[in-house]
Amino acid sequence: MKKNLFFIFLSFFGGNLFAQNIANFESWHNFSVLGRALTVPTNWNASDSLLISFGALLNPGGTFVAQVAKETPGRNGTDNAMRVESKVQDAVTGFLPAGPTPGMATNGKMGVDQASLNFVFTGGVTHVGIPVSASFWVKNNPVGGDSTEVSILAIDNSDGDDSLVAIIDTIFGNSISSYTQINMPFTVVNGTLTPNILRVIVNTSSNATVDSVSGFTNVHTGTYIIVDDIEITSPAGVLPVMKLQEVAEVYPSITQGSVFIRMKELGKKYTLQVMDAKGSAIQSHLLSNAQHILDLSTCTNGMYYFVIKNDKNEILQTGKIQKQ
Repeated sequence: MKKNLFFIFLSFFGGNLFAQNIANFESWHNFSVLGRALTVPTNWNASDSLLISFGALLNPGGTFVAQVAKETPGRNGTDNAMRVESKVQDAVTGFLPAGPTPGMATNGKMGVDQASLNFVFTGGVTHVGIPVSASFWVKNNPVGGDSTEVSILAIDNSDGDDSLVAIIDTIFGNSISSYTQINMPFTVVNGTLTPNILRVIVNTSSNATVDSVSGFTNVHTGTYIIVDDIEITSPAGVLPVMKLQEVAEVYPSITQGSVFIRMKELGKKYTLQVMDAKGSAIQSHLLSNAQHILDLSTCTNGMYYFVIKNDKNEILQTGKIQKQ
């Protein structure tokens, strides 16, 4: 089986770079939306559940189908990969007409902007620091001149709004019949920011457009892409991707010295670690009481990062603190 690094804290390596597998598609979540059986990789979301939810409400007699499936075997001849496919969906009245509809999957969350009637993406998985490159394995089957797309975005959303820091955007227009590894460098678009999440989006029609009038165009039924083993290469000391869960209130985010920590539950062992902008650990504290005070008064002014881990060394919460 492929090693799952999703919930393992990788400490600070002596080398210049290290790679981490952020999606190996071995763990899946089966669920039902209004009686329709669906499945997605654990911690991923897909457009088909949204289409089924909105479709059932706005077009109760319509037929809506799953567009994400587990693909076996994966790239190593066993295990699993993720298959995303364009399929015909009935009309979502007032939103989309009936016809071929692209499949979309993301390790963040998906929603619909009611003003523009476009799909919107939020969230992702924790990753502090600008990544260097990514690799993943694909099979591809474009139909009728269509093309598929894999995007990996390094985003700073620490202030609540998405700010793109670096991106990989790969479009596949040719058929790829056997698993092929793709290696791409990140393009930095704003080096003054530090990302805190990575968002991956897989789309079966890179040239699809959507609005309330025409719906999706240039989409062809049967176009699919299969993705496996997404790995990110980062500088040594960069915080890797982990489980995300808020276990404490940490405030203020801008301070001249004191930061207050209020635990949301007691009886569990948590550790808070503070790192500088280079990813080097400068403080570590056991969080055993309901409230704690973090003293940064002796630290130089600048940006710092914190992580809160449980007794299994899993990172549950991350954040930024500006010392000034």
